Amino acid sequence: MLPGDSDNPLRHDCPEFAGDAVHRDGGAQLRVTGTRNQGDETLVTSQVARPGGRPVEIDWHLREIGDQLKIRDADVDGVSMRVTQRDEFARVIANNGGQPEALLAVLRQKLAGRQQSGS
Repeated sequence: MLPGDSDNPLRHDCPEFAGDAVHRDGGAQLRVTGTRNQGDETLVTSQVARPGGRPVEIDWHLREIGDQLKIRDADVDGVSMRVTQRDEFARVIANNGGQPEALLAVLRQKLAGRQQSGS
């Protein structure tokens, strides 16, 4: 199974941190605060203003692939979501005897739960 395959659970496990923050905190506003080139990436800085909560800083790491910009990572309040997800995946594999199939099972279960809830 390849990462781009439509039935690959990894394809559907994209970071949802910013979207979750905006939906969960109804009325939250995403505001772009700046952009700059950083090597082969474009860094877009932003802030999610949440009613009744402190603002969340999100730095988006974008890379041009073909004629599209793709999100490579996002730092939420200074924490890399790519690194966080990698560590979570490694922990699932390690806790299941080093079997990558365990990670796929967990991701399939998450995907099934999202599909049932309509997310």
